[in-house]
Amino acid sequence: MEKNEKRKVIIFSTAYLPMIGGAEVAIKEITDRLGDNFDFKLITARIKKGLLKEEKMGSLEIFRVGFGFSFDKYLLPFLGVLKALKINRGTEGKKSIIWAIMASFGGFGALFLKLLKPKWPFLLTLQEGDPEEHILKKVGFFYPIWKMIFKKADRVQVISRYLEEFARKQGMKCPVEIVPNGVDLDKFQKIDLEEQGLKLKEKLGIEKEEKVVLTVSRLTKKNGVDVLIEAINKLKLKSYKIHKIKLLIAGEGEERKELERLVKKLNLEREVVFAGEIKLEEIIGYYKIADVFCRPSRTEGFGNVFIEAMAASLPVVATNIGGIKDFLRDGENGLFSEVDNPDDLAEKIKILLEDDKLRKKITEEGIKTAGKYDWKEISVEMKMILEKTEKRRKKILIATPIYWPEAGGPAKYARDIAGELKRKNFEAGVVTYGKIEENLGNKAEIKDDFKVIRVSRKWPKGIRHLIYFWKVFKNSFGVQAIYALDATAAGWPAKTAALFLRKRFFVRVGGDLLWERAAESGFFLGTMKDFYESGKYKEYKKIIYRVIKNVLKRAEKIIVPAESLAEVYSKYYEIRREKIEIIKNVFEKSKKELQEEEGEIELLFAGRMVKYKNLESLIEIAGDLEINFEIKGEGPERKKLEKKIKDLKLEDNIKIRRGMAKEELEKKIEKKIIGISMSWTEFNPNFILECLLKGKPVLLSRENELSVKLPEEFLADPFNREEIKRKIKEIRKRYDFYKKEAEKIDLEFSLKESAGKLINLIVLK
Repeated sequence: MEKNEKRKVIIFSTAYLPMIGGAEVAIKEITDRLGDNFDFKLITARIKKGLLKEEKMGSLEIFRVGFGFSFDKYLLPFLGVLKALKINRGTEGKKSIIWAIMASFGGFGALFLKLLKPKWPFLLTLQEGDPEEHILKKVGFFYPIWKMIFKKADRVQVISRYLEEFARKQGMKCPVEIVPNGVDLDKFQKIDLEEQGLKLKEKLGIEKEEKVVLTVSRLTKKNGVDVLIEAINKLKLKSYKIHKIKLLIAGEGEERKELERLVKKLNLEREVVFAGEIKLEEIIGYYKIADVFCRPSRTEGFGNVFIEAMAASLPVVATNIGGIKDFLRDGENGLFSEVDNPDDLAEKIKILLEDDKLRKKITEEGIKTAGKYDWKEISVEMKMILEKTEKRRKKILIATPIYWPEAGGPAKYARDIAGELKRKNFEAGVVTYGKIEENLGNKAEIKDDFKVIRVSRKWPKGIRHLIYFWKVFKNSFGVQAIYALDATAAGWPAKTAALFLRKRFFVRVGGDLLWERAAESGFFLGTMKDFYESGKYKEYKKIIYRVIKNVLKRAEKIIVPAESLAEVYSKYYEIRREKIEIIKNVFEKSKKELQEEEGEIELLFAGRMVKYKNLESLIEIAGDLEINFEIKGEGPERKKLEKKIKDLKLEDNIKIRRGMAKEELEKKIEKKIIGISMSWTEFNPNFILECLLKGKPVLLSRENELSVKLPEEFLADPFNREEIKRKIKEIRKRYDFYKKEAEKIDLEFSLKESAGKLINLIVLK
């Protein structure tokens, strides 16, 4: 294949636009965005006579097979294969990617093509929403052949954990990845439909004062529209504040006549509007005129319409089944109702229509949730999955000064990001310092192992840096980029190797080494900002300054966790600001429920024991307040701190313990603690983030640049002991109140998001 030639992707889908469903929308959104990377050809059943046999929509060429009847879907596996072979005529010897959207009629077509062309890579996407027993019943006699769709796939992509489990049950042998459907946030957020909304309401016969409950749904049994109609009847009959209500049903399907009979039977002709099939470009208007979105599904593969409703600022009611559980949290970004329970559903709709405070909260949280499902990001994921399917892998080498199981931010980050990159089809490798016999795998958290190369610290300085350079150089042939996790011990050798090999070079700096060394040595006792503004950086260890500056100048992009670091490097190291990118530290909520243990409230610190962490002051403050204080970690200040505790006779109240495993620290945080960090300067301290993620109150130095805004009660001047004491007393006194304040803080920034931003910088530009 020529270098600039796009790889052909032959898509099999039972249906396509103008029929609207999650799968059809996904095909359009993904192919529109990836048209510059792939040559997409869609083969689908014609189904309706008015549809063109061939047409082009955006980046997608569409080929409809059949005679314009619903029976065409049964012909798709056979006529579709013939069409695929015809499309590929003249390109013999070149492998196209086969992409099946769902294991249905289109899936059979993709399977038959794979059997004819076994060397062609085959990607199966599962978007199914029907219950497993219903799917197996429909497959019936053809079950052994149907299972081959799963067994012959080279890679499977599913839109929810529910479908991942379903795929594994069918004997799937290949890798599986969860990439949900998305939403075009720009379309939902830019549109203003106040005037258009009035016209649409008038067209649909909806009075201005009527409350609108919307469902966007194929009219099938699994979507529970009958339950919704019965719930509307309950709302009409009961003497709620809701005097006028309208149910707007957008969609078509085999259940329509049955649903219309139910409406007539319940005498709801005035309250229920069947809007029929709505064009994709018009559906946003329907979301915008509604007050509540509801679909009481009996089963659901993912439920993309709920994400769309959230993006349109609509509060949602759903059932706690299938893929919906992946994104909806009851009472936070939506409400759950019981399956097949119209009374409960009516009550949940009533709550959202009458409780303004709850509706506002759920709407705001829903918008945040929708923001995580942007088609732009999802298309990047799908691009990588298509590349993985055809086994085209990119290589990246991570150069880090420390690595798991050593303690420290770069150690954990290197392991996590390497594992995430590996899952995204990168051939990840790591070069680090450490004991060579500790060349441990990463099976505890990472499914796919990757290469970790260590350089022993037993070698003298200079020699070990030369060896490190050689290891980076030797392992950089064929890589797309070298990614260093500091600007000195790993950054300098990595930069030099990148220069020799003409490789792209990126560096991530999580803190300022020059100021840290100056603070640890006692040369400068103050904040990083004061260190640079005073000009002291020009006097301390000039060689370190020159090394950092040289590495940063050579880097294509510099990644930092906070704006203040970006300002320092821009102003004092003369780095162009546009070269510096801010990517926050990773922090993810635990999925398990936390059980708080009883006991006295105590202070807790976890981290490195170095001078700028200000632990001496905290020990004296804890002694004055007669509060229990536990310090966990290691560092050069440990013996000095232990002596101070002994001299002040505080051994009963203040304990210093060695660093512990993450699971042990989590158990400690679950107790009644106040997380505290009064460093002179620090960036996104992971320990404080862990406390906040578990809903624990914290006290943080104002010189700590956290990625989220904290209430004033959680901040103090690290040099003002009286303020620190006052804040600790206040948090202890109203502990339960401040716990609730901590729980309100929106923190989540996942490893997946972090890796996605990194990939966008390093690979996709």
